[in-house]
Amino acid sequence: MVTILGEQWDGTYTTAAVGGTPPVSPTTPLATPKQGGLALYWDGTYVDESPTRMDFQRVTFHAVTDVDDLDILNPGQIVGEVTIATGGEVFASLPPVEHFIFAVTWTNAGKFSAESDVAFGTPLSILDEEA
Repeated sequence: MVTILGEQWDGTYTTAAVGGTPPVSPTTPLATPKQGGLALYWDGTYVDESPTRMDFQRVTFHAVTDVDDLDILNPGQIVGEVTIATGGEVFASLPPVEHFIFAVTWTNAGKFSAESDVAFGTPLSILDEEA
């Protein structure tokens, strides 16, 4: 891995990771319909059963209504993230139409994995009585 040590704009010093290989894709997230959105869960595992990398930064959840529209680098498609390597859950506020959900692993250097297999879910309307 390549790192840079240097002075920042505010006079402090830091090291920044800038290299390394792309991480492994996370396993398929779970998408559970809730009123006003989806509960999105990642279990902290990867498609090849490898351990979490030391340079793990986060897993982001991406939501699209057409699988062909997925663009990992589009911040408008990121609806949540888990920053704990053991996994976790977030709530994504989304309209009540079917969404396709992907998860992507990121490293400290900004390298990212290929997207996970797709999960899907349709949020319940805020007016629905079921929760």
